[in-house]
Amino acid sequence: MKLCIKKSVTLIFILFTFLPLLAQTVNASDSIEAEFNKISKEYQNAYMNANCEVLMPYLSEDLVIFENGEYWPYEKVKTYCPKIPVKPVLSTDRAYKIISDTMVYEFVSQMYQRQEGSQFNETASRLWEYNDGSWKIIQMDISRYPIKIEN
Repeated sequence: MKLCIKKSVTLIFILFTFLPLLAQTVNASDSIEAEFNKISKEYQNAYMNANCEVLMPYLSEDLVIFENGEYWPYEKVKTYCPKIPVKPVLSTDRAYKIISDTMVYEFVSQMYQRQEGSQFNETASRLWEYNDGSWKIIQMDISRYPIKIEN
């Protein structure tokens, strides 16, 4: 009987000691996910609306972008940013994977309508890093291709 009580007390002690730690880990993960979703959507909205003031601070100055096989360093992106057109989005597919508390991989594929009426698809994979209190994109691969509409 005494052994059973000791085991029960030990089990209760372990549960009350480690459950709050487990809950903190889950809450921290939920917090990271909520924060990431917020900034990711802010970035994507700024990109679709050609808002360089909001867009550029999300890009690391050590950024590496490959767009359709061409390398775009940060300074080239900064120079080109004011020329980005507004993109009327027809559809969006988005997925992400939280790799750690400071790293998230994101995949976004969107279909846009150009002014002249043609449609194209843009797919971006981004690696986000949390550093010095903010999330920044440190690496991005972008592919674009026209969509042929069959009549």
